[in-house]
Amino acid sequence: LKFFESRTQQGNEKLVIITVFPELQSKIEHFDQNRYKFVGSCISESLRQFDVENAKFKEIMNSFDPINPLQSVIQSKAASKKDSPLVYVSIGTAYNNNIFAFDALIEGIRKLEGKLKIKAIFSVGYQVIKQYEERSKNGRFYLPDNIVLLPFVPQIEVLKRASLFVTHCGINSATEAIYYAVPIISIPIEDDQTLVTKRLVDELELGKRFDLSKLNSDELADAIFDILTDNCYLEKMISMSKISRKYNGSVNGANEVLNFLNNIDKKDE
Repeated sequence: LKFFESRTQQGNEKLVIITVFPELQSKIEHFDQNRYKFVGSCISESLRQFDVENAKFKEIMNSFDPINPLQSVIQSKAASKKDSPLVYVSIGTAYNNNIFAFDALIEGIRKLEGKLKIKAIFSVGYQVIKQYEERSKNGRFYLPDNIVLLPFVPQIEVLKRASLFVTHCGINSATEAIYYAVPIISIPIEDDQTLVTKRLVDELELGKRFDLSKLNSDELADAIFDILTDNCYLEKMISMSKISRKYNGSVNGANEVLNFLNNIDKKDE
């Protein structure tokens, strides 16, 4: 949320710009439409790009062309399963120390060998990477060849190619998943992520959800398989992506600010 305040002769006036599209808010009718402006996502493909010096990561990325989510379901599905589906995992990198969750996901993907030729990219943060490096030195960790673990990745570039996004469902990741039409498995960690998960999974049916404290590799494997093989999740995500792309949050937000300031000036005259 971005707040813009200006003192006028009538007192303080406030505009609240919310960088999600209106259809994503489940109770939008309860918001004062004059004060709260749902402008759409402010996604920038250029600002968050960076190079990852990892040969395995580059090999996986080069094996997938970006998927156009506005194509038909069949075309998008065919593109996403070019040779094998790409699964992207990121459940928080800055303050995340839930290595057991990544363990369960790695094992879940491993259990799908023979059913799906999955390739997976995990963004786990520096703290977790160090733990895995220590395990590897001690011979206590085996990483399948189809999975790459990295502290950080350029998320948007990965989402352009992914068929499934395992996420903690922060609002930025959630809106990016919708924009690029990637079905989700949500593992919420903080309270706001639980609310976002409720909207995306329980109400919009854009994926599946898991409780962080009750992760099970068999159930994760089943969920991953279901989402990658059942078109219903992709269909619903593509529909939401089309709605999301009708809004240019950066332009709409700037226009709302200008309109707000112009109205303030008029009142002060």
